[in-house]
Amino acid sequence: MINLQKVETRKSLMKGKYREYHSLSLISVNPDSIITVQPVSSGLIKEINGEPCPGKNFTKVTYNLGASVETITVLGEYAKIMNKISNKTTRAVLHD
Repeated sequence: MINLQKVETRKSLMKGKYREYHSLSLISVNPDSIITVQPVSSGLIKEINGEPCPGKNFTKVTYNLGASVETITVLGEYAKIMNKISNKTTRAVLHD
């Protein structure tokens, strides 16, 4: 298992407009269930837990949950996430 910091997004209605709030939660994923890994533009997420996050890198990870597939955004540079995965599995991971 590898631990990743999942970026969770929730929307809130404020003064007639929707605003997105991002927070982090720790998630453990079996590296053998990971299907694809893809870098994400850092400009899409401007703040986490109400604090600006300039210079932070994000990665999109798609993994198998048995009967379904889930895609999540995690905090971390693409190369570091790939390194974490490749150190724990011999299975090939697709790069988008």
